[in-house]
Amino acid sequence: MHEIDYLIKKAGEYETQSKLLHATQIYMNIISNNPGHSVTNIKLADLYDRMGNPSSAILLLTNFLAENPDDLEVRLFLGQLFVNHSMWNDATEILSEILPEKQPLAAFLSGYACFMNKEFDLAEINFNNFIASSSNVEFNGEAYLYLAKIYLNQEKFDEALEASSKAERILNINWEIQLINAVINYQKGMYLHALAFIDKALKLNTAEPSLKEWAGKIHFKLADFVNAEKYFLDVIKNSEPTANTYSYLGLVCLGSNKNREAVKYFNKALNLDPNNVMALDGKQKCQMKKTK
Repeated sequence: MHEIDYLIKKAGEYETQSKLLHATQIYMNIISNNPGHSVTNIKLADLYDRMGNPSSAILLLTNFLAENPDDLEVRLFLGQLFVNHSMWNDATEILSEILPEKQPLAAFLSGYACFMNKEFDLAEINFNNFIASSSNVEFNGEAYLYLAKIYLNQEKFDEALEASSKAERILNINWEIQLINAVINYQKGMYLHALAFIDKALKLNTAEPSLKEWAGKIHFKLADFVNAEKYFLDVIKNSEPTANTYSYLGLVCLGSNKNREAVKYFNKALNLDPNNVMALDGKQKCQMKKTK
């Protein structure tokens, strides 16, 4: 065993010197003589992944687990690999074998994979399992943040607000939390409260397009068409606008009695999405204004 430790240390030194092929050879030699040595398998898989060969990393650990299905560390690392490469179904399948009380991080990763796969009910269960099993305060904050997003998606606004408050107590000032609070208040029709939260979020992150999009929506609801137009134009200029972005901008122009510009933006929205309801209704309103 001491020899293996020495060889692993030597391989690590090669890695720090960017002699990755040398390190790979050492790890492979260890595994050929000790195929059940989990640490070496993880290190070689990690090296494969960093060298841009995740398929070899996944194959290595999949084969290892076929012979050693109870190895939680290898199973967890393989789950992380799947998550890192957006292989959500594979991640949830491989991590489902790990009980949260044995390795809480598995529940967090499963929750994240389910969230990204839009399986929000399963994501909620996994994040709550993680919180119940984990003593990692920072990760608990992230879990509450995802729960807030899940509840918001499910239109459970009170639960979303409670989760975001718990996340904020742990993570302190965070633009995503302020955005969630803004959206909750927007959905409740409390637009001035929403404005206060979106302003806080924008002070923390001036570059995030979704913040500017929501700022535009909130100002539009407050009939502040000047600021609404400013934010939507910023989104169009600095990111990839959606059909809804153009539709909202059309509605803003309509509210400012700029019918020609409104029609232009509604048409751009319909070029992206011919069935966009906001744009279709907006064009109809423009037509009605012209006939008056």
